[in-house]
Amino acid sequence: MATIYRKTAKGLEEIRTRAWRLSPRLRSTLILVDGQRGDEMLAQLVSLDTLAWLAQQGFVEAGGDAPAAPLRSPVVSSVQSAAVMAATTPASPDFLKRRRDAVRQLNELVGPAAQTLAIRMERAADGDALGPLLATAQLIISSVRGPQAAQDFMARLNVPPAA
Repeated sequence: MATIYRKTAKGLEEIRTRAWRLSPRLRSTLILVDGQRGDEMLAQLVSLDTLAWLAQQGFVEAGGDAPAAPLRSPVVSSVQSAAVMAATTPASPDFLKRRRDAVRQLNELVGPAAQTLAIRMERAADGDALGPLLATAQLIISSVRGPQAAQDFMARLNVPPAA
């Protein structure tokens, strides 16, 4: 079972007022803690040492256990991602453009907090590898910028909205 983390009152206050003046890396990690992502999913996005420091300082707390099954995007299904990505073969101009645009937009919307995911997206060799990463990017953008920004991100990549 993965441990789920949530913001404490101190963490929520930091997000709202910046009272403790956390560094951009720490603040970005705090923003990604949403009470739904487990430590396994957060480890793909941020350093667990950073998460541990935030817990030690009282900004976040363990909130329970999550099911061991991977989280699914509520906004875009894996079937939808696979269907969209299947049309682009590895190294085709369409795939390379989609991958490049996705990385650029992710960096613009989320900034350095998404660096690890952006690198993984750049390394994606085909649509099957890129599809789940786009779904993760969509979740992060939704968490940081809101659901509309996440929908716009997917629309700019020509991914149809979830049914």
